[in-house]
Amino acid sequence: MACLTFLCALTFATGAGGVGCGGLAATKNNDDSGAMASGDAKPVADHISEAEGPPPSSSCPSTPPAAGMACADDGQICGWGDDVRGDMCRTRASCTSGLWQVTSPNAQACPPLQAIGMCPAGSIGTCTISQICTREDGLFCRCTNCPPTEGLCPAGESTWYCPPAPSAPGCPVSEPNFGTGCETEGAICQYFLYACGQPARVCSGGQWVPGEVEDCPG
Repeated sequence: MACLTFLCALTFATGAGGVGCGGLAATKNNDDSGAMASGDAKPVADHISEAEGPPPSSSCPSTPPAAGMACADDGQICGWGDDVRGDMCRTRASCTSGLWQVTSPNAQACPPLQAIGMCPAGSIGTCTISQICTREDGLFCRCTNCPPTEGLCPAGESTWYCPPAPSAPGCPVSEPNFGTGCETEGAICQYFLYACGQPARVCSGGQWVPGEVEDCPG
């Protein structure tokens, strides 16, 4: 069930209730836990910076604060990182009662990804779990045995999952972090791309804030 913006903000800023995607055959959709692929591939961040350029301006600190540090803007929610799996694999913090509450990425649900460069022709065929490749439009395909569109993880080999780019006006190609700058006031961007159960991004007051959560299928 979708939650109100305030509840979503509190839940995801404190790390409660995060839902990932991927997993084993005939299980509910949790994140893949495959091993890293070998090779001389570039780190994920290198491909992101080449595809998108510098990040938008932010009212948040440039780096994550230490938990318990003082903050001035109660209710501010910030995020850092560029993992394509979204919030559960990025650092998040909320300013609550004058102190930062910080949630680090879920290491168990976020095994390292291995970028292999440009995607193979047609992005079809088998692949190794936790590989990602870059498409011509700047988005990524992720190798998984359980895409977020599946309610149950089907048995079988891993394949490339290539979500479409967001089509709503004002929505960046890649999922922006909370607290970063935005230009289209009122834009609502749902990034049901590589992991489900994450809040939408809403452009409010010139920055991205949490919106409603789209539940995982099934």
